[in-house]
Amino acid sequence: MKKILFLANCQGAQFANTLSQGSRTFQDDWRTLRTIQAQAMKPADRSFLLEQMTAADAIVAQPLYSAPIPEVKHGALRHWAQENAKQLIVLPALQYDVVLATSIASQWAGLADYPFAATEDASIAAGFVAGLSPEAACRAFHDVPVFDAETLRGAVAQSIDEYRRREQEADCDILASPYYHDHWQGSRLHYAKGHPLPHVSRYFVARIAEALGIDDFEPGRTLHLLGAWQHAMPVKRWVRTALDLDVDANDTACCAGQQIPLEELIARLHRFYAKRGADAVHARLKRFGSYNAALSVYRDAVTA
Repeated sequence: MKKILFLANCQGAQFANTLSQGSRTFQDDWRTLRTIQAQAMKPADRSFLLEQMTAADAIVAQPLYSAPIPEVKHGALRHWAQENAKQLIVLPALQYDVVLATSIASQWAGLADYPFAATEDASIAAGFVAGLSPEAACRAFHDVPVFDAETLRGAVAQSIDEYRRREQEADCDILASPYYHDHWQGSRLHYAKGHPLPHVSRYFVARIAEALGIDDFEPGRTLHLLGAWQHAMPVKRWVRTALDLDVDANDTACCAGQQIPLEELIARLHRFYAKRGADAVHARLKRFGSYNAALSVYRDAVTA
């Protein structure tokens, strides 16, 4: 039985599961080796990962430049694979959040009472600092534009150009830029920046299957897989209008694996912010342009 190793962020496990669910050949002829997500790798994991790399017939990798293990860093990994006659398939880490517009990495990492995982919507924090109630913040979320259409379209182009740059730099075997270029208006594409929707994962798994010589991957067999949907903000209506997106813009959010009304999520976030105080929230987020832009337009709306 052939063995495959995924050296990637959390997307690696999603790829492996989708491939296993969608291909009988993969189920019968391949075994997925245990691995460690890129963001969790430590120097002490070196011997374990080298053993797994040695055991693998094929390695699917996202370019890892800051890994604490020399052999899994991108250039070294390609050299190692050539030296050890391993098939190496490289594709970029899938990162996209333009349709979320004001999404940033959470600035409250490590605090157990922060209610929304690793991401944060800067406009919600801005609404709290501006003195909006959860109800008013929910209306502003959807109906008060923070950026104009030109700025948003520029962000889309920049995101796709960043894929092209990373693909060229890493000499990727599977490209992401054509897919995102062709599909960004027809789907939100990601729940959060690093969490692609299932149909996005299926596309890239199909490309991985082709590279492995697997010809029976059936996307229809994986429709029950939902991906990392547990934390997701809805698409803002003003973003949908500005970008002419063919996506729903509703008032349902996902939080800790539950679908809840957006206003309820905003209320939870406001309660969290209230424990810190508006000055502390502002101090944490004031370096982000999306926060400052939202704060400015919300304060103007309040005083108008």
